[in-house]
Amino acid sequence: MGLTLVMALDGSECPGEGRFSDASTCGGFIECIADKTGGYSVKRDHCNGYVYNATSMTCSQTLCDSRRERSVTNDYHPLSQVCESQPDRFLCANCKTLVHCVMGQAFVRQCIKDFYCTEKPGFGGAVCYPDEPAAWKCVEATDEYLGYPFAHCDIPDDLCPETDPCLQNPCYSGVACTFTSVAPFYTCGACPAGFTGDGETCDALQCPVGFAGIGGDCAPDSDLDGFPDTELGCSSKYCRKDNCDNCPLTPNSKQEDADSDGRGDVCDNCPAMSNPSQRDIDGDQIGDDCDDDIDNDGSLNAADNCPLMANSNQADADGDGLGDVCDNCPLNPNPGQEDVDEDLLGDACDDNVDLDGDGVEDSADNCPSVANSNQQDVDGDGDGDLCDLDSDNDGVNDPSDNCFLLPNPGQEDANGDGRGDACSTDFDGDRITDANDNCIKNPNVYATDFRY
Repeated sequence: MGLTLVMALDGSECPGEGRFSDASTCGGFIECIADKTGGYSVKRDHCNGYVYNATSMTCSQTLCDSRRERSVTNDYHPLSQVCESQPDRFLCANCKTLVHCVMGQAFVRQCIKDFYCTEKPGFGGAVCYPDEPAAWKCVEATDEYLGYPFAHCDIPDDLCPETDPCLQNPCYSGVACTFTSVAPFYTCGACPAGFTGDGETCDALQCPVGFAGIGGDCAPDSDLDGFPDTELGCSSKYCRKDNCDNCPLTPNSKQEDADSDGRGDVCDNCPAMSNPSQRDIDGDQIGDDCDDDIDNDGSLNAADNCPLMANSNQADADGDGLGDVCDNCPLNPNPGQEDVDEDLLGDACDDNVDLDGDGVEDSADNCPSVANSNQQDVDGDGDGDLCDLDSDNDGVNDPSDNCFLLPNPGQEDANGDGRGDACSTDFDGDRITDANDNCIKNPNVYATDFRY
């Protein structure tokens, strides 16, 4: 069942490109494939004892005279299942395997290097053809290929998947997943109405300033409280009509407001003390105006040397009664916190030397030679990110780090887009997706808040 390759010197054996009878032997045929010189390469093969039908370009069910006693069931091949639906045809079992179907039995040929099994009309079906497919691709399983869920074409480093990736639900909820023939072997459909994204990740459309709602379903919001003036059809609580309720999200039919600050008692974080802003630095649901430990660091306000900034260790290096985290000169005693030039650096340690001109004086600058007014230091090592060779301290230097603000020593990047898996949807690791983050490269800032 071998396959012999013979080059035609003058092309006289080939009337054109295709599969033709070989008059020199019963059941023989030649496959003429055009080459780059204008001639043809010739593959000689045979129908395993059966006559080749040049009209249908198939191996017929007629035995050659010399093979009258041959039975096609003697050498039954496992791939004969491929021939069940088309018992007398040339078919592909996969990218590299050509099957001659004769009376339902498979006679298998493996395509040589740089040749791939493909369908060609001029050959009456499949043929081993050079340089096809031009780019390798995987073939989805069919009933005939139950033992071969996916086939691959000489890909040593990136083999096709063993299972359909859509089974892992890689797309956004409700978005259709379709198997494809090239990596990553699936595509996601469009995001639902009112959402934007690539189908794998979908984010609700935001309403413009002065409007409220969600997912693109918006209406005017006259008081800018996040609730629309009219009822919307979307299901979110932010689609409900604003009725000037002093607790719009909590039932309070009597609208009690003991401290008359405009917030109903049931939703007021200081119900007995007026605090219209409802400011709550530590987020403990107790407003700062009535919270005896505003920063929730374990030290009561009266004894806390930084009552508005958490510092459980109460460190005070210069002994001036102000904790280091809120002292504008942590190494120079200055209990009055004088700051004539209002540059947030106390006069006691303000030498007005700022070599990088970023507004932070060198004595307090974590990057004195590189301008970084926000003083961002992701790994907290005392070196600002802009002058820290490894900002996230994961052992991979920033120029080579595919997530330089989020530790990922393994540098995993499943989709090969250059952004590591660890930060694929949240670049700065602040747990706010990039689509909703106003500062995707600063984990300390994600929104602009004009309330205070």
